[in-house]
Amino acid sequence: GPYTTLDSFQTQVLTKMTGELAKLYECCKNDEMTPGPCELQLDLLIENNGGYESRFLHLLLAIADNAGNDKSSRYLNQVQRGIMSLLQAMASNSSLRAFKALATISGDYMFVRAKALASETEDEDDDYDDDDHGEIFELEAAKMVASAFKSDDLSNEAKVVVMCSVLLQYLKIYGSSE
Repeated sequence: GPYTTLDSFQTQVLTKMTGELAKLYECCKNDEMTPGPCELQLDLLIENNGGYESRFLHLLLAIADNAGNDKSSRYLNQVQRGIMSLLQAMASNSSLRAFKALATISGDYMFVRAKALASETEDEDDDYDDDDHGEIFELEAAKMVASAFKSDDLSNEAKVVVMCSVLLQYLKIYGSSE
């Protein structure tokens, strides 16, 4: 996003906004924001769907872009935590758009091992704790997408769509320029 650190006023406003959006989603998740059909596309933003779920997700992504992303911080800030919580709630409600957004947010963190993120001075033992390097916004998104495949709540068809989204993300990052 455009800001690496947030001032306290901006943090308060975005945190309050995220909290209120969570209440709105909880109220509307089984009616107006029921997950609708979702197309596979390389860029989530080209999806031109006037549905509430799609517009709600775009609002969340706009907030996430302005939530700050201090790479030196060991933990997610309040705004990032709220966005992750809301995306997780949407994903657990079988929102394929939420999974696509999480896959997009995760970037290449979906494809790197936690050990590669740790400093070279860390011990290379097999008991390495995945959370040793703290919470990284993109890595938390990648973990949520990966958790979809452990879930019994998600249909096999939905898992295929999520996997295709992950593969499209991989091609977007590492694919050849052909």
